[in-house]
Amino acid sequence: MKNCAPYLFVWLRSCYWWCCLWVLHVQTIREKLRVAGAVTRETLKAAASEMFNVPIDKLSTERGTVILPDGRTIDYTALAEKAAEVDLVTDVTLRDPSTWRLLGKPMERLDILAKSTGKQRYGIDFEIEGMVHAAVRLNPRQSGALVDYDASDALGMRGVLGVYPVTGGVAVVADNTWWAFQAAEAVRCEWGPTVFPATMEEHWQTLSDSFTQERQDSQNRDDGDVEAALEQGEVIEAEYRAPYLAHAPLEPINATVLVSEARVDVWTGTQLLRFVQKNVADITGVEIEN
Repeated sequence: MKNCAPYLFVWLRSCYWWCCLWVLHVQTIREKLRVAGAVTRETLKAAASEMFNVPIDKLSTERGTVILPDGRTIDYTALAEKAAEVDLVTDVTLRDPSTWRLLGKPMERLDILAKSTGKQRYGIDFEIEGMVHAAVRLNPRQSGALVDYDASDALGMRGVLGVYPVTGGVAVVADNTWWAFQAAEAVRCEWGPTVFPATMEEHWQTLSDSFTQERQDSQNRDDGDVEAALEQGEVIEAEYRAPYLAHAPLEPINATVLVSEARVDVWTGTQLLRFVQKNVADITGVEIEN
């Protein structure tokens, strides 16, 4: 049992950028998400229509339920099995924005009070009796390898149970987080180089050098006649640059993992549930269903 389980930690850090991309989905595929929601809603109504022998045009929906003509409400979850059997209703009409209850409206997060008063429980707060703790120290150069390390000092420190190599660094296992953190800093590491430029200025130069004529051939949209518009209007040119910023979560990336012969239990704060399942299965050899 390891808090901040080292291998899962390293993997979570390596794929964290996927979260950033997924956040953009609401902006980039908003209309598709609205259609998907409408299809789901109308299909659930079709399921309710068959289950209760009610014309579908007499049904309405609100707050996760289908409303029958007599006022009874049926939870979507109660209709899920039947909805899986009926044909998807794909001919849908999107609701007028004037009828929206949530979208575009100011909303107060449900966790604001707990987070503002220190009462919010995070993944790192989870504990299991008898658990041990792992802290990971990684190459400060992104994607750089661990060439060699000397853990002799760390292994002699109080509470340390072991030091293990992981992808790009080392993991120290101890009987509490403080000793694990302290011992991780005591490991003498020889870090390998990275393929990325060492300074921000070198990054900018690499990016500037990449804007060659043969590379400027991608096209995301093709709306109107751009060349004609440029000839008719005033051309304004500007360049904007911003340095890389740390994508720092409110809590340290962490996981608590309990491994047994039959199954693996993982407690962690993540947006990547399916990825976690697959990678834990790959690491442990336990079937992904377990």
